Amino acid sequence: MYKFVLAEFPFTEKIGKKTRPVLLLTNGSYGKHRIVIVAYVTSRPGEGIESEVVVNATAKNGLRKKSTIKLHKLTNISESAIKGELGELAVEKSMEVKKKLIRLFQL
Repeated sequence: MYKFVLAEFPFTEKIGKKTRPVLLLTNGSYGKHRIVIVAYVTSRPGEGIESEVVVNATAKNGLRKKSTIKLHKLTNISESAIKGELGELAVEKSMEVKKKLIRLFQL
């Protein structure tokens, strides 16, 4: 089961970071710097591409608005950049994420 967390996510086109919801993709952290991999989450409508998953806001997932998980926009961050847990992604959406990651990375 994937979790939504609040974390410092680096900007793509400028210097800096913003604390925002992200989807935690790794189960635990790795290496001496305790690295995790996260996917970008936005409340803006998606582009309608294969690597996106649209999620409605629920009490269980902790999102405040309908959101789009962008599986093509991943980054690795230190576990210390995680500021808090929001909630869990529903089982059916977790399966959709797994299937899309398999296709995206040709696993």
